Amino acid sequence: MLDSRARNTSSGKIANRLCLLICTANLCLATCVFGQVKTLSSLATVERDALPPIAPPELYSGEIKGLAILVDFPDAPANDDFKKKYDRLLKEESIHKSGIAETVPSYFNLISDGKFKVTFDTTSIIRAENPYRHYWKSRKEGAKKGKMVSTGRHELLVEALEKLEASGFDFGPYFSDPPHTKEMVWPLLLVQHHHDEDPRGLGVSGTTLRWGLGKVYRLTGGGRVDRFCGGHTKRHLFHEGAHLILNWPDQYAVRSNLGEATGVISLMCGHRSNAPDPYSLYVSGWLDVENLFGQEGEFSIDATEFRKAYIYYDPDNPEEFFFINAVSNGLPFESKYPEEGLAIWRVYRKGENARYPDHPLEVELIHSGGDNRDFSKGAVFFRPEGCNEFSSDTTPDSRWRFGRLEGTNSGLSLTVAGRKGSLYRFRLGR
Repeated sequence: MLDSRARNTSSGKIANRLCLLICTANLCLATCVFGQVKTLSSLATVERDALPPIAPPELYSGEIKGLAILVDFPDAPANDDFKKKYDRLLKEESIHKSGIAETVPSYFNLISDGKFKVTFDTTSIIRAENPYRHYWKSRKEGAKKGKMVSTGRHELLVEALEKLEASGFDFGPYFSDPPHTKEMVWPLLLVQHHHDEDPRGLGVSGTTLRWGLGKVYRLTGGGRVDRFCGGHTKRHLFHEGAHLILNWPDQYAVRSNLGEATGVISLMCGHRSNAPDPYSLYVSGWLDVENLFGQEGEFSIDATEFRKAYIYYDPDNPEEFFFINAVSNGLPFESKYPEEGLAIWRVYRKGENARYPDHPLEVELIHSGGDNRDFSKGAVFFRPEGCNEFSSDTTPDSRWRFGRLEGTNSGLSLTVAGRKGSLYRFRLGR
């Protein structure tokens, strides 16, 4: 049973921030108003007894009110259903009868256990000055992955903001000075109404992003907008929203263009699941943990209790530690794991997934088969049948990998002993 005393119960008010979402018939764009996304460890400053630090509680509690700007085009007019769709997605609490969070408010409420409220107001539909095709300005040939977002979306975003300002729209309720920066900024989301035509001739699946995220710096007096990122599914919206609102970093290899080669399956890897990894939840103060360091015996954990995990943390080696949780293709997240089982995560607080393989991973999902590029059944999670042991003598092994203790025995020796439904039992010690 997890030790409830390990949980951070501190509360605090997060600064009100302007969160702006622009929705168009074809594209949904957003801008992130905080500085460059850093590793989660860079936010971890609040010490806890015999546990790794977490972020200041005021960063991950309270309420955020955003603004969604809806945009359509002269050649692709939207109807009332477009606004109704995004009103529901961005403003309403909605849990599907299957138990899966269907909207932005319900998703962030779910992962934070009600500590963090995120909602968006939506504007009336704004008509763009130019036809849909005008805003599809392709990236330069040979541009890196991070530069793939079209310049036309930036033009559309600025145009929509200027139209709102000229109409006398009151941005006051959304402005603030967030704790991440001294500039008056806000998270922004632009959503475009979908156009049936694909300007690049790639077919329906090749059409451009329907929304995006970025940063807005001072709407008036020479404001600028930058750092677009986007997508076209709810999973992408949750992922980019976590960048924008929570400052959670990517867990895939952005800069190396290796995508899922980090081996991680999580919301911030954008791969197979919109479930958050345990370290992101932990740093945000949303995870109940019990430290297994120095313990032996039998333990259990339920895959349905995603806000609970075990940690293996040696205070004498504070930069590297392990999380242990159980994962399932069941509720409450949409996941397509190759199998279900016990997940073991290695955290290195000086790592950065986005720069892998030129930089060590901050968050690693240790694949039971020993190859983090192998997502086949039986090669990812630890199960009673198949790969069920993890110790200093197995492959993969539990030895410390970094710092002054690199290569030495961490003392973590685990055997998955059994499963009953979503409940997994495992033994510590030999």
